Amino acid sequence: NEELTKVFGRLVDAFAYGMFCDGHFNGDPHPGNILLHVKEQEGDRQLTVTLLDWGLAKTFEPPGQVAIKSKYKRRSRPMMRYIDSRLAFAKLVACVAAKNSNGLIEAFEELGFEFFHDEIEPQMGIEVMRFVMRDTQTKERAASITKRRMRADMDKFQREQKEKKRDPVDAFPGEIIFFFRVTFLLHGLASRLAIRYAFLSTLERRAAEA
Repeated sequence: NEELTKVFGRLVDAFAYGMFCDGHFNGDPHPGNILLHVKEQEGDRQLTVTLLDWGLAKTFEPPGQVAIKSKYKRRSRPMMRYIDSRLAFAKLVACVAAKNSNGLIEAFEELGFEFFHDEIEPQMGIEVMRFVMRDTQTKERAASITKRRMRADMDKFQREQKEKKRDPVDAFPGEIIFFFRVTFLLHGLASRLAIRYAFLSTLERRAAEA
């Protein structure tokens, strides 16, 4: 449905604008929080989308020094790092779109991630993030893609358990959870409505405006 696709595109664009340009975005875009207003005038049909309930929203902190804590307690005091989450997320999306694996790791670190560098697999990072920001699909197609991704992740986990590899992530920022939550909710909405949409393209366009 072309009309529904346009409406969905506005939702994705609103999320991208809020994250990369405004630094404030709704973290709960499920169907119950979306109001669609239909206005018909002289044979012309206009749709307006409103995001309701901003109780679960995220506003990025102003750029500045942030304490990064190790989950493995390798250091007694948190490390201070300069963080600009809005620009770092924009860089992350640009690197995912360009398949720039080293740039992606830099963007993660600029967000506040701490890595054990001998355990990092940059190309795997690109693969995972391109899956997160993949084009939306119909319900059946989306289920098939997700099942393949889960199978690949489980195979990787089992290999790493045999090789006794440790988690390469030592610390991560809470903002990434909001990002994943919104992308998963929007993908779920698209699959329910059988909408195919170039998700990453919209994020990339807004990220370039950051």
